[in-house]
Amino acid sequence: MKRNSLGGLVAFMVILTGLLVIDDLTSSQQKPIISDNIQLDNNEKSTDLATLDVEEDE
Repeated sequence: MKRNSLGGLVAFMVILTGLLVIDDLTSSQQKPIISDNIQLDNNEKSTDLATLDVEEDE
């Protein structure tokens, strides 16, 4: 009885996974592709850099 239940559970999970994959493949073709343009500011005068003062003991 345990083997039948386990086999049924495995078959259910395989079928569910297959249906989800098929749904994902078909729904991705219906969505429009949106591209975002990113603008970066090149500020040469920017001083937002972190500095680290390290003292070495000799």
